[in-house]
Amino acid sequence: SSLVQPRLEPEIAFAFAKPPRVGMSEAELAGCIEWVAHSLEIVHTHFDNWRFQAADTVADFALHGRLIVGPRVSMRRFGSPATELAALHVRLLHGDEMIDEGRGSNVLDSPLTALRLWVDAMLAQPHGWPIDAGHVVTTGTITDAAPLLPGQQWTTRLSDSRLTGLTLITLA
Repeated sequence: SSLVQPRLEPEIAFAFAKPPRVGMSEAELAGCIEWVAHSLEIVHTHFDNWRFQAADTVADFALHGRLIVGPRVSMRRFGSPATELAALHVRLLHGDEMIDEGRGSNVLDSPLTALRLWVDAMLAQPHGWPIDAGHVVTTGTITDAAPLLPGQQWTTRLSDSRLTGLTLITLA
């Protein structure tokens, strides 16, 4: 009830085991990650019909509202994480109806690529944006963001058995 025009985004979340460095390859970055998980981010905005400029979301304190993180999987279970997460197929269902589907490659070619670009941007800040062990980062929606209403049931189904699909039931 505290979120305005909420939408649901299936994403990938990463948790750092140790701080990364700027300019790392994706393989090196994967070595800094403790776990990966499928997650659902609920985003929101006060701007009508989700029409805004990027700076508007900062002024509005919008977008991130809630994060539901699924079971955590050791990064060591992925032999080639950038490729494997890019190939991940996600189906988003409202009840029994499939609303959308997407691949991890929708997220800047791979969720791990998106994470590498974010790390480089944060660490390049003049004051240095600290990224420490235990920090959790999500990397962007794999499907279109679906509008949420009270009393709905949403489910994700994933093609990779290492990652678990999630179910969200919104309160009526």
